Amino acid sequence: MINTLSASPEWIIVDWGTTNFRAFIMSADNTCIERIERKTGLLQVKDRAFEDVLRNNLAQWFDASPNLPVFMAGMIGSKQGWHEADYISTPLSLTSLSDACLRFNTTWGSEVLIVPGVCHSVNESKFDVMRGEEVQLLGLLQLGFDKNCFAILPGTHSKHAQISDGKLHSFSTFMTGEFFALLSEHSILGKNLSEQILSPDVFAKGVIDGQEGNLMHTAFMARTHRLFGQIEESEIHDYISGLLIGKEVADIDDTTYIISNAQLGKRYAIACGILNKVATTISGDDCFIAGMSALREQVLCQTTNHCH
Repeated sequence: MINTLSASPEWIIVDWGTTNFRAFIMSADNTCIERIERKTGLLQVKDRAFEDVLRNNLAQWFDASPNLPVFMAGMIGSKQGWHEADYISTPLSLTSLSDACLRFNTTWGSEVLIVPGVCHSVNESKFDVMRGEEVQLLGLLQLGFDKNCFAILPGTHSKHAQISDGKLHSFSTFMTGEFFALLSEHSILGKNLSEQILSPDVFAKGVIDGQEGNLMHTAFMARTHRLFGQIEESEIHDYISGLLIGKEVADIDDTTYIISNAQLGKRYAIACGILNKVATTISGDDCFIAGMSALREQVLCQTTNHCH
């Protein structure tokens, strides 16, 4: 429980996406005291009861400290979320996100701040968007990494972002994670398989095969490789994963930061290594906390006119 912790809680960070709800309770000096994760993403919230879900998920924290402010990012600020926080266009200084944050109060008295999304205009008729990743990119800079860099943020909808002079100039979305779910769960390639195992060699084979030709053709190799004994039935998911990730990172030229956690980030790093691309993996949570902490400091500065 929160009252057994040595540090005094001052504020809460929430990363609320389509599938997951993650929260961090923070001290005044921006140290994470405790974190939780729940499978209560937007898709699981019934009748738009976002306030009730927030209160229930964080009951032990609010019971101890009822009015802690909550800083949120992710799909919670989308049209399908609690309240819509509009998009900011690129290029932008990432710290300027605080100027467009949406602020309101809960029924029990906590102030909520939702970070806006970011929109990138590819041309006059094509656009790309992100929600949540912009905070991690801000955090990357706050942690002292290069202000001119390229970053990959793996996920259901993976993002490739170009940062120049400390500003987010452009980004692209790759539906790699969603395609993996579709192929592995709903296609002839992945349905009704035996229990799947991790197979580094087969993953690497997928990465290499992903460099060949049209993905609509190479994806079918997941079936023919199995039919002719080149990979086992239990290795199909690793092959599909390698194929898709390999295709996604095929055209990366720059030294790359991979902002991710655990297994997924490792897969991207391995794929980059197989293709002789230089990549460094950085904790997604560390970047998210650093980004939100910087936003909070700027909000406090704007509110009190006491800037450091």
